[in-house]
Amino acid sequence: MKYASEAIEINNELGNKSDMTYGILAIAKIYISQKQYEKAIEKLKEALALSNEIKAQKQLSQAYLMSSEVYFEMGNYKQAYESHQKYSNLKDSMFSKESTGQIAEMNTKYETDKKNREIELLKKEKEIQLLNQEMVNGRNIFIRNSLIGGCILVLIIVVILFNRNKVKQKANNILAEKNKNIEEQKEEIELKNGELALKNKEITSSIIYAKNIQNAILPPDSKIQKLLPDSFVLYKPKDIVSGDFYWIEELGNQVLVAAADCTGHGVPGAFMSIVGNNLLQQAINVYGLSKPFLILNNLNKNISKMLNQSEETIISVKDGMDIALLSIDKETKQIEFAGAFNPLWIIRNKQLIEIKANKHPVGAFIYEELKQFTPHIVETQPGDILYIFTDGYADQFGGPKGKKYKYKPLQELLIAINEIPMSKQKEVLNSTIEDWKGDLEQVDDILIIGIRI
Repeated sequence: MKYASEAIEINNELGNKSDMTYGILAIAKIYISQKQYEKAIEKLKEALALSNEIKAQKQLSQAYLMSSEVYFEMGNYKQAYESHQKYSNLKDSMFSKESTGQIAEMNTKYETDKKNREIELLKKEKEIQLLNQEMVNGRNIFIRNSLIGGCILVLIIVVILFNRNKVKQKANNILAEKNKNIEEQKEEIELKNGELALKNKEITSSIIYAKNIQNAILPPDSKIQKLLPDSFVLYKPKDIVSGDFYWIEELGNQVLVAAADCTGHGVPGAFMSIVGNNLLQQAINVYGLSKPFLILNNLNKNISKMLNQSEETIISVKDGMDIALLSIDKETKQIEFAGAFNPLWIIRNKQLIEIKANKHPVGAFIYEELKQFTPHIVETQPGDILYIFTDGYADQFGGPKGKKYKYKPLQELLIAINEIPMSKQKEVLNSTIEDWKGDLEQVDDILIIGIRI
């Protein structure tokens, strides 16, 4: 209380009203912890007034949330509801503006770059066509002139034999000049092809930079090893950027893990993966959700809200994702699961247990209320291995007949390797799908997460 008060005085002298607000909120929090709710309300009103004055939305949001909690403890449920409603509206507004702005900026830049590249390519194609046409015209002229020269030569031979050598030399000079022109045109075409190759390289460099941005939202290896020390993540994007992404967060005694497959792959899928990651963070940090089925219900609502989906647009473009979301209690080892199309597999004593997901995606709904997701609670045993994944591995074409790998062989493979270390399991899974694929193209992004209890 002493330090907070001194901080308020110092910031007041400096004219720093933003940090003054944080000091007032700190004192209110101390009163709440002492259950001096009336004093806490006075400080919160002071913080609200100052936040409104300087238009500090973050401090204003925090003050409304704390006011809601204090009024609730005091039994004033009407004031608690009104304060919490103001908090929610302010948070939704802040988050929607930030996310919508990011997506709009990225989409505008992408579309602009794409149009510029298309225009450049069309210009280069037109230039090549003109050069080819000029080369054809040059050859036709040469043939015509050669015929004329031949006729004149025959006539001269018949009429004046003594001019034969002079006419022949003239024809040879014409031929040499035409050949020189053809060679120059060939060099110019090669130069244009080099410029096209450079443009393609620039486009690829832009997409590689986008990959670096997408990788920044993925959990680093150090975080995965800290929260899930006996685990692996097999992540193989089809293109430079990916529509699949994985997400790991710690929430108290819980570790939340998700494997998600967004609509499409490549650049469109990468856009959706950023939206999905932001909404997962919003669900736990803004709405305070921790149960997987509640998080997926929240995502279901907010994906449509963020992308402004309507009945007309959603029929032609289904913006959403398939996802498996898992919560692990670090103390009791109890797990909670919810999924959209993607299930949870548990290997126990060389037997596979499947926890099924709901048969509808997150974020794609038509002419009906939002579908809810089903909660699943499972008591694990020491040595259990949990697997969540997307459909890219099972859908990969390959083998002697060029068919899909499918889920049944994947289940048998996981059972066969369940006793080896998790890092070795990742190597086996990777080498198996590469051998299966052979010389064929990878058809989709691939993601498998394995966790040993």
